[in-house]
Amino acid sequence: MRKVLQLAVSLILVCVAIPGCEPEVHGSFAWSSTDDRDVMEPERSLLVETEFRIQRERLYFYDYETIWWVYQIQSGYYDENEFLAALYENNLTPDPVLVDLRRVELLEDGCCDYIRQFYEELPPGRYLLNIAHQSNVVDSVEFQVIPPEGPAMIHGNDFENLDDEPDQGAEVDELLRFSS
Repeated sequence: MRKVLQLAVSLILVCVAIPGCEPEVHGSFAWSSTDDRDVMEPERSLLVETEFRIQRERLYFYDYETIWWVYQIQSGYYDENEFLAALYENNLTPDPVLVDLRRVELLEDGCCDYIRQFYEELPPGRYLLNIAHQSNVVDSVEFQVIPPEGPAMIHGNDFENLDDEPDQGAEVDELLRFSS
């Protein structure tokens, strides 16, 4: 029995030592939003959201809301001091534009490790949130921030249909479409 245990430990150590052998980090995103426009300091600094909804698709928030998010790590091997969260604006540019980059701390609740962060009052647009471990992106999610009037028109384009194909009969100048 002892030899089997030693062999198992040796295989695990070999697997961890080989970079391509490490299982990737996998997790889930959970979201919440609050309208704390009427809350003044110091009360605002004491607010912490406690109820979240696990979701990846069709994420919409208003531009006056504080967007709270949690990333729960469900599997993989990782060094807890090596996580980054990168927020990109993904609007009308060939490549996303970096808005915020932060080293994030892992929290523990007994069953799992997680990251809890928030963004206050982002301008309307499309955003991409990347979670990176040791500078390698391990997960990402897209969300949209819309004005109180709704997503009708932002930057002169139909906000919800920026990625859709142009009308068959209409001729589209790609240079004009992606510059403003």
